[in-house]
This record gives sequence, C-alpha cells and structure tokens, in this order.
Amino acid sequence: SDSLAADASYPAIAVTVNVAGTAPSQVTNVVGVSGGGSANDSASDVTTIVAQYNTQYIITTLVGDGTNTTLNGPKGVAVDTAGNIYVAEQGSGLIKEVSPSGVVTVVAGGGPGGQFEPIATNMAATGAQLSNPDAVAVDSSGNYYVGGLGGNVLFRVTGGIVHVVDCPQADGLGSACPAAGQITGVVADNAGNVYYSSLGSPDPALYSRAVYAYKAGVLTLVAGNGTVGCTGGEIGLPRGLALDGAGNLYIADSDCAVVWKVTPSGTITIAAGTAGIPGFSGDGGPATNATLNQPNGVAVDATGNLYITDNANCLIRQVNTAGIIHTIAGNGQCGYSGDGGPATNAALELGPSSGIAAGPGGKIYFSDSANYRVRQLTPATALGITKTHTGNFAPGQQGATYTVTVSNPAGAGPTNGTVTVTEILPSGLTLVSMAGQGWTCGGTSCSRNDALAGGSSYPAITVTVNVAGNATSPQVNAVSVSGGGSLGANTTDTTTIVINQPPQAVSVSPPSGSGLQQTFTFHYSDGAGA
Repeated sequence: SDSLAADASYPAIAVTVNVAGTAPSQVTNVVGVSGGGSANDSASDVTTIVAQYNTQYIITTLVGDGTNTTLNGPKGVAVDTAGNIYVAEQGSGLIKEVSPSGVVTVVAGGGPGGQFEPIATNMAATGAQLSNPDAVAVDSSGNYYVGGLGGNVLFRVTGGIVHVVDCPQADGLGSACPAAGQITGVVADNAGNVYYSSLGSPDPALYSRAVYAYKAGVLTLVAGNGTVGCTGGEIGLPRGLALDGAGNLYIADSDCAVVWKVTPSGTITIAAGTAGIPGFSGDGGPATNATLNQPNGVAVDATGNLYITDNANCLIRQVNTAGIIHTIAGNGQCGYSGDGGPATNAALELGPSSGIAAGPGGKIYFSDSANYRVRQLTPATALGITKTHTGNFAPGQQGATYTVTVSNPAGAGPTNGTVTVTEILPSGLTLVSMAGQGWTCGGTSCSRNDALAGGSSYPAITVTVNVAGNATSPQVNAVSVSGGGSLGANTTDTTTIVINQPPQAVSVSPPSGSGLQQTFTFHYSDGAGA
C-alpha cells in the first residue's frame, strides 16, 4: 500500500513454481497488476519447457535358460568395474560370476543348502557351504560380500579366500561374534564400511528388521528401531541396499512399499513410494508421490539415477536425478517375453526377491528370479531425424534441396552398427542426389558405420530433387532412419508448390467524353516473385 512515485519501480517479486511432469513444450505465464489509482495492466511470458530425455533400453537375457539347470533361484546381483556380474544363486547355495563374454564360473559355495559351516582360516571360497545366499555386493577393490537367509553370517571374499566380516579376530569361528541374522541386502563403500540389512538376528543385542554398518570391528545401527512399521524411524521389511556418490544409503522396504534414503548424517526420508500404500502409480511425476508394490532391489548408477525392482508390479523403475520416476522395463504383465526388443514391451517375473545392479556403459542387470534368468538392460540408441528446406518450390524447378540431420539425444547409448537414412519421395519430386560428409549414398538411401554418441549429430545430408512440371501443392517428402541399435524414427517435410497463373486479359477504357490521352502501366507477378 506504499506510494510509488513516477518513473520508479517497486522491488522485484520472485515467483517460484513447480513444472508438471506432463507440461507441454511451451507454457504462457500471465501476471496482472491493479489498484493504486492506476488503470489495470498485465503481461505474459512464454516459457519453453525442455523435456528431459528418458533413456530407453533393449532387454536381453544375460544368463539362464528358464530352468534351474543354469541358474537355480538367482537373487542378489552385483557388478564390478571390469563388468563381471556376481549372482547369488539361492537354490544351489552358490555365488556365480558371469564374465563380460558370458562365461559362467562358480566363485563361492560348494553345494546345495544346509547351514553355513564354520570356515577355517584361509579357506577357499569354493570350499565353503552357503545357506540360502540372498545378497551380494562388490567394493571398489574387487572384494565381494555375501549374506543369506541362513547361517547368520556376513562374509567377504578376497582373492578367492573367505573371511567372516563379523569376526575378523576369529576369521570364521562364529562363536566369538554377534550373529548378523538373515541378511537380505549388502553394500560396501570406499571408506571400509559394509552395510547390511537384517530380517532378524538370534543375538538379543541386535534389532530385527534393521540396517547395520560394520567397520573395523565396530557395528553401528543405521536404520530401524526394533519396531516394525513405516513411520518415525521404523522399518517394515528391509531388502536391497545401494549407495550413491554422496554417501546416501538407499533401502528397499518391501512391506512399507518405499525406498528410504539415509543421509551420511543419519536423516531418513522417502526417496520413492508412499509409505504403507502399495500399488502402481506416478510415472512421469515426483517419485515421492508414486506408489510401488514390494520394492526389493535398489541400485544407483554413476550419475545418480536410482533403479528399483518393483517386484509385485513386475517392473523395473528408475528415479532420475530430478526425482522423476519412470518405468524402464516390464509391461505390467508378469511372465517372460520380449528379449531383443524394447524393455517396456517385455514381461518380467521377479518373484518375491530379486536384485539389481548398475554396470559400466549404462547397462542395468537384474535377477528375473521366477524366470531363472539374469536379464540385461542396454541403453537404446534413440536416433531422431529432421528434414528442412527453404522457401517455396515451383513446378519444373531443377535442383531444389532439402537438409536431413540425424541426431542422438543426450543420455542415449551410442549407435552400434550401420545407420541408414532412406528417402520416401512423393510423386511430384524426383531424386537427383543424396550426399553428406562421411555418408555412403546410393539410390534413395545413405548409410554409415561410425558410432554416434548421445548428445551429438552426424553431418547433414543434402537431398537434391527436381520438381515435376505438373506437381501439385503441397508435396510431403518423408525420410526415415534405422539401424545402429536404434528403435528407428521418421519425419516429413511439407513443401508448398507455387503454381504459376497465366496473365489475364485486361480491358481498359478512358472515361467517357474526357477527350484525354491516358497512359496505363501493368505489373504481372507469378506469385513466386517472378
């Protein structure tokens, strides 16, 4: 209500808004001012909304044939920096390593089931007997950690030799240590901390349904307070664990239908899901407004994206760094299908327990447990294509040109293999040539084999055409791009053909009775500037 003098301004107002996940590419924001003895006024601001590219994936089976012969109850999954995949095979009591070339090797465990047997010092991991291994993790030094639903022991394998994490002083003689309990998740950081989630321990000093951190002989409670619940620091059923680059710990809570986030200072919040409300909703919006159904496995990639096995929904979901959730694998139908195609068209059968891991090159690995498989998600190339021209064309015009550009959005995987651009000409246009730097062109297509990284474009292709003398308007010229591991794309360019009109006879008579000589000048235009 304070007065504003002429030629002066009030202090600026900062307007803070949230952008809807479904916002269009342009929005107009309008503001008005009134009162103060002045005429009302208004202004508008047109804002461009740049959509964040959501990586699409191609799904394949990494290992497993749908029977328990190759994989018997795959559960936890981990990946090291070299791309080796570690799988906790619960049904056979084994840890298997899958090399990048697909070679499968048993690296821990020697037989089916049974309670975890005491381990002699310096015992080979392949000589140990594992009881229902459920969780596996790899640290930056290549050590891997294993926990399960039996034996109450968490152990580390270094150089093929097994060591009990809970008992460094006894190195396997479990009577000297607290019993870790039924372990359903494990993850290790670069500072020597090993985190594990426990469904319950026979040791009365330890909480059931809690998450602990172990380092240098010290066990610390990270989450859970001994009471089963979904509020006030409680945990329902802790499962998979993951760490991001900032040291935040993520806990998949199957019973509470959420993923918890624990900061290094100990603050616990929800990263995804709605506590105590299972279901499926929220894709395209904030993950904290979404619903999950029995989330079980979690992983974080190098850029901070969070991946979740949404087990009862038979889906893999991603929370990007902006906090927006999307489904990246699964069609919502539980089963097995879709290998070799878009991951969101595939059917999954994750079962009651499954793990997930983020590997090199943007690949995601998860145990499709009820299908006896570990499946792989590879970022799909998402090639886009544009076609432009300048001005209008005319019938009979020679050497008219279009510009075609192939691009790969930021966040997409690089192309792999031959990329082909194909012209689809309308009847009124005849192809003269196609040419572009690095392209091999012939007939109505051009191709190339060099990889195109995400966020970049190939050199443009110039398409030269002749316009038929009887061409009608408009002419719709189409073009497509395929190959390179892409799902393919196409576009059209609508071209106006300006039809010349013949001169019309004009009759001019001087004014009647004027007796004056008059001069008239006529100008004719064909509508295309001629």
